[in-house]
Amino acid sequence: MTGRTIKSCDEDLDQVLHDLDGHLHLLSLAEYEEKRIHSTSGALKDFALAKARADNIRTQISYGARKLGLSHYEVRVLGVAHEVLKKRMGRRPNIEQLHNAVEIVAHTTACAAHEAEILRIEAEYAERLAKRDERSAAGAIAYLRKVA
Repeated sequence: MTGRTIKSCDEDLDQVLHDLDGHLHLLSLAEYEEKRIHSTSGALKDFALAKARADNIRTQISYGARKLGLSHYEVRVLGVAHEVLKKRMGRRPNIEQLHNAVEIVAHTTACAAHEAEILRIEAEYAERLAKRDERSAAGAIAYLRKVA
């Protein structure tokens, strides 16, 4: 890879990232509002309105995603990585910098998924031990009642 700009590599990607600048912030606000209303047992009308706003923004992001042949979530990863780099560098990143940032996100996400899987396995093991101990205690109590 070279230090080529995103626009020189893929004009559609450049346009989608440009469109995403405002959408991602609006989507995070809409999702926050949706969760807040849902968690506070707000009025059904308010929740429906917040959900409709978030869905509308997701639909707008999906249009750009379809243009690139990606899913809504893949485009969000690209957009967030682009935003972070832009804020950190003070300018738009080139394609190589964006590529490296998305690779870091993928690696971090894979590590988090692996850790979650380990925690799930440990929880299942602890549950099996607890059930075994419960059965053992019940068996011991039954034996003691029979003997006494």
